[in-house]
Amino acid sequence: MKTYLTTIALACVLAVGPRAAAQTIDWGSPMFSDLVDSTGKKLDPGYSFEIGAFVSDFTPDQTNVTEWAANWHTFDSAAYNKDLGYFTSSVQMAAGGQSSNPLFANLGLNFQDLHGYLWIRNSNIPLPGTQWLLARAASWIFPTYAGCCANTPPLQWSVSDLTSTTPVYGKQGGIPGAGVFTDSGTHTLQTYTFVPEPSTPLLVILAGAFALLRRRRAV
Repeated sequence: MKTYLTTIALACVLAVGPRAAAQTIDWGSPMFSDLVDSTGKKLDPGYSFEIGAFVSDFTPDQTNVTEWAANWHTFDSAAYNKDLGYFTSSVQMAAGGQSSNPLFANLGLNFQDLHGYLWIRNSNIPLPGTQWLLARAASWIFPTYAGCCANTPPLQWSVSDLTSTTPVYGKQGGIPGAGVFTDSGTHTLQTYTFVPEPSTPLLVILAGAFALLRRRRAV
């Protein structure tokens, strides 16, 4: 049976009474989840925890990381509790496929039927020191706006849904995606960082040192 958010972690979300359930997404991680960065250090409130989608003609991968932020549209952001180790939120699909979250409503993207992603990050810019996790589950498809109040349970998107897929960036459980990490533990979610690229002056120095070494060997 699929494991969803824990009852305790969802208590504050589910206590608000009846909702347009078929258009509601309750999402996040179980309480006391093991959420760490690439060194194994606990994540902090400086990270963004978001679900959203990329524009329909853009597929995020290792080759286009510099374009992710420009093509990303946030549907909802979650509150993070570092002490209890979890993040959670609840959001509804509004008319026109928009988010009910006032921070992200009316941004111009119709989310209906798009693939949903979880993007955890401490920066939009992929530089050394930036920590990212990007992952999605096959079941994470944004619902169609019904405009009424269906009596079915809300959609529940949990990090446990990610266990059958390889993250685009970072690691979920024991499944690694792209990126670099220095902690080898198996964590619930682990962000990965970027490898510094050698600067041009450094490449010149290395090339000169290599040439000098070859010259010495030839003597």
